[in-house]
Amino acid sequence: MLNTTLERLLETVVNLSHNGAGVEIFEFDKGAPATDAEIERVEEELQRPIPRSFKNVLTTFAKEFALGLEPSDEPLESDGVSFEGGELGWSLAGLPELVAEFEEFRNDVYPDADDAYARAWQNKFPVYRFGNDDYLAVDVASQEVVYLSHDGDTELNGLALGRDFEDFVKRSLCLAATVDYLPLVDEGTPYLNVDGENACALREAVGWDAASNGK
Repeated sequence: MLNTTLERLLETVVNLSHNGAGVEIFEFDKGAPATDAEIERVEEELQRPIPRSFKNVLTTFAKEFALGLEPSDEPLESDGVSFEGGELGWSLAGLPELVAEFEEFRNDVYPDADDAYARAWQNKFPVYRFGNDDYLAVDVASQEVVYLSHDGDTELNGLALGRDFEDFVKRSLCLAATVDYLPLVDEGTPYLNVDGENACALREAVGWDAASNGK
């Protein structure tokens, strides 16, 4: 069921580059689902379990995934909302290196759990490092997916984007994998709001309806 939902959403996102709205895909890679043996090997190397929802995506959808989108020319706009690019990815094989880099940075820069900003970095399992060196991570206790800003952005740091990793990936694909998250998190609504006015405007800007109809 999860695999079918994500495949359908991914097909629509890929179709965005064919519908004439001005979206280009500059990176796309999707590996096979992970086997139980592959998961066990990585968990043994990490000496900790992979968060259950992230593990479910790895074993039912893809163990390696990379998606990058950008406007063909200028940013695409609709009703004051612009699409400047999208980015989504993860790698089972790359997890040991990613976790090691994350923990080294956190321990050097944000070690104090009593500090409000640094607290967002505690008890997190990183799943992706963005091109700007910020991180996407799973809160080990709540399973929520959160954004971690490495350079002091108080609005973004600790921002919850999905109730778990599966939920986040669905929401992200519904929003063309945009990384401009703040306009899509409405006050009083948890996580990325895929049904909000800004989300609807974003999908209009990238030509979502035509892509979802296969045009």
